[in-house]
Amino acid sequence: SGRRVYVANRRSGTVSVVDAETNAVVATVPLGVFGAAGIAVNPQGTRLYVSNQYADSVSVVDTINNVLVASVDVGQAPTGLSVTPDGTRLFVANPFSNSVSVIDTAGNAVIAEVPVSGTPIALGTFIEPAAPALFANSLEF
Repeated sequence: SGRRVYVANRRSGTVSVVDAETNAVVATVPLGVFGAAGIAVNPQGTRLYVSNQYADSVSVVDTINNVLVASVDVGQAPTGLSVTPDGTRLFVANPFSNSVSVIDTAGNAVIAEVPVSGTPIALGTFIEPAAPALFANSLEF
């Protein structure tokens, strides 16, 4: 069918791949760390990004073969993720370090760490074509 739903499993450190038509789990991808929190898929549907809140990292999963292909260290306790419309950048909200990591998806490397205030927790969706924008939601205590 080709239509999949990806579920981050925090306690088991895995991602369940669910067939959206049959509602059956068709694969389970081990991430090697616990604390899976946020999920984003690139526009081509070939890469899945999972924020690992307990490991301060983002896992990169090949969605064609359902295997882990990379792990990228980011700020503290990453949660929200957002991929640019062209798929070249991934933005990661890091609430405990009050920052947003910017990952170059071609090399799976952090290219910038943007300081923000207010404990960033979630990221919105990029809006095109007028003016690409990204909205962040902060958690205030």
